Amino acid sequence: YLQARHAWNQRTETGFRRALELYTAATVRDPGAAKAWAGIAECHVLMNMHGLALPHVCMPKAREAALKAVAIDPSLASAWSALAGITALYDRNFESAEEHWRKALKSDPAYATAHHWYACDGLIPMQRMNQALDEIREAERLDPLSAPIANDVGFVLYWNRRFDDAIEQCRKNIALNPGFHRDHILLARVYAAQGRYRESVDTCLKVRQQLGGVSFLPHLLGTLGFAYASSGNPEAAQEVLGELRRLEARGAVTAHERALVATALGDWEAAIRDLETADEQRTGWAVWAPVEPLFDALRARGLLTAATRSG
Repeated sequence: YLQARHAWNQRTETGFRRALELYTAATVRDPGAAKAWAGIAECHVLMNMHGLALPHVCMPKAREAALKAVAIDPSLASAWSALAGITALYDRNFESAEEHWRKALKSDPAYATAHHWYACDGLIPMQRMNQALDEIREAERLDPLSAPIANDVGFVLYWNRRFDDAIEQCRKNIALNPGFHRDHILLARVYAAQGRYRESVDTCLKVRQQLGGVSFLPHLLGTLGFAYASSGNPEAAQEVLGELRRLEARGAVTAHERALVATALGDWEAAIRDLETADEQRTGWAVWAPVEPLFDALRARGLLTAATRSG
């Protein structure tokens, strides 16, 4: 179980698959291992969020494992937190998800992942921005060495449009965990939101050379395509769109990121169509579309709300 937890925290394709293998081995050895079932659920949720599996493939598996964990141990915080994540990201039922997170935090107020997921997957989609920042800071306090939590502190700052603070957080994280690529990708996205497109492109290209596997690759490409299009290079942006479509054909989730590139290209019909697809697929990232700064051009035209039921 501890080896699986370590692998899961790497947030890489290899790490997720190794964690699933180890958690599954634990449940074979002991079918009553509730924490291992909860770990399986958490793996499937994050494989969805990192572009490694389509929601209709991985989220039902996540729910089945989370419900097994809850049935075995109704007081297990990780089980309720995983179920909350599924209820928010896949069912789009944020009120029920919040109840599950409250059960998780009542059972174990020190379970950092519950604070982490409640902040990002529950409070941000409900646009309770200050509360989300408080929760993610609490997660960071409880687990100060967690690279994923530190990275999502940066994302919450970004969604709060505190861009300079988000950049400072990214640089701090990179100094501590230079191989955790999500910080570089977020830094590129903040640069794009600030109109620093050349820096965004350069950051994306640099981290891409170091990225192993496809974990988080759609989000890197979405940022890269947005920056290319915004900087007056539509040909390169179209090449990125082609790569995103090829990833989708291989089982990744890319509609939300294609919408980002289409927005920068000024192709409003394609942007709305891709956002509608992301919502229909129950793509996890679609819950953040209402607060995503890179969709400001859609927002200014009153197009965003119509495309996203999650907001």
